Amino acid sequence: MTLNKLRSLQGNKTISDLFTLVFVNFISSGLGFITTIAIANTLGRETFGHYIYAVSIGVYGQVIVRIGADRVLVREIVQFPEEKGNIVLASIILRSVVFLVTAIFAFIFFYSDFEQIWVMAPTFIIVLAHTLKGFELQGVYDGINRISVHAKMNIIERSIFFILIWFGMILLPEHFDLMWVCCSLIFSICIYLISQFLVIFKYIQITFTLSVFPEALKIFKKSIWIWVAAIIALSFGTLNKIILGNTEGAKELGGYAAANQIAAVAMLFMAQIARIGNPKMAAATKSDTTYEDRKKFISKYGVFMITASTIVCLPILVFPTQIMELLFVNEYMTSPWLVRAFCIYIIMHSLGIVASQYVICARLEFLYFASVFAGGILGALLCKLLIPAYGNIGAILALIFSHGFSMALY
Repeated sequence: MTLNKLRSLQGNKTISDLFTLVFVNFISSGLGFITTIAIANTLGRETFGHYIYAVSIGVYGQVIVRIGADRVLVREIVQFPEEKGNIVLASIILRSVVFLVTAIFAFIFFYSDFEQIWVMAPTFIIVLAHTLKGFELQGVYDGINRISVHAKMNIIERSIFFILIWFGMILLPEHFDLMWVCCSLIFSICIYLISQFLVIFKYIQITFTLSVFPEALKIFKKSIWIWVAAIIALSFGTLNKIILGNTEGAKELGGYAAANQIAAVAMLFMAQIARIGNPKMAAATKSDTTYEDRKKFISKYGVFMITASTIVCLPILVFPTQIMELLFVNEYMTSPWLVRAFCIYIIMHSLGIVASQYVICARLEFLYFASVFAGGILGALLCKLLIPAYGNIGAILALIFSHGFSMALY
């Protein structure tokens, strides 16, 4: 096969994957957007705030269990394809150990309030569901160029969740509450994880040998800076929600989360473009790629991400109040500048995605860690200073300034 023919096939595959991701996530994000708004309007601002608070804690569990594998696995599989079976199995074992250790520490921490856990069962289930999602194999599917397969499993998981939610809201409204939402969530996520583990054996031959344990240790050493940085990075967009909920209450957090839902649609779209770009970035940073080719790819990628994010965010920037009034009940009405600030963050973040992918693929993990660490510390300080003074506006300002500072460093 000629080089030009190979490049043509790779280009067609990229276009096909992008089309599949855009289509699948257009359906998924559209239904998810409508469903989340329906949940918010049905539960009410305060209960929705409790839901978001539990999700924020669960995100910490998810990132801890994931151990940075979503980024490291793409690089390792692309650059060492002959070892992919061992790499995948080692990452699963490593995440299982981390999950077990995390569960033990969580049990010890909450042991004195064990009875309260059952009183707060919805919160516990939501946290567990999101923590389990740390086992997902998105990085593996991206690394073996089966992005569309993973996207289809993702929409199946989201569809199960949507069906259960709408079934409860329409047919059993007297039983629809936060417990219904969290049970639907954990059921759909379990189906999602089981399907990923079953399907991956079609593409990768995985055989258990004792060499998997040294490989697990190797992955841990390679991912430790990214892992710690990912935990610290939660100081940007997750810690502010927890602090906002603790200081201003669930009602204020519910208003912040409502504005965030509008911006989340644009963020999800940008994340799918970034998934397409991540394996390309891993290939562009291989040792046999020339400096000029690498520079050209990164420049085009960065311009495309900024342009796409600006186009997506433009209607929200121009008509924030009208969009909020159209989607949410009156108790969720908030400052239009909060919604606009989220859009500014998304545009800024789109360029940061390109930069972070480069430093990781180029094996500059410590630089990534140092920049995220500095930004995370700044974020924690800004949350403490700005949220008590300015509420949800302070939360989004802390996010923009801290994450912007971190992205500027790397």
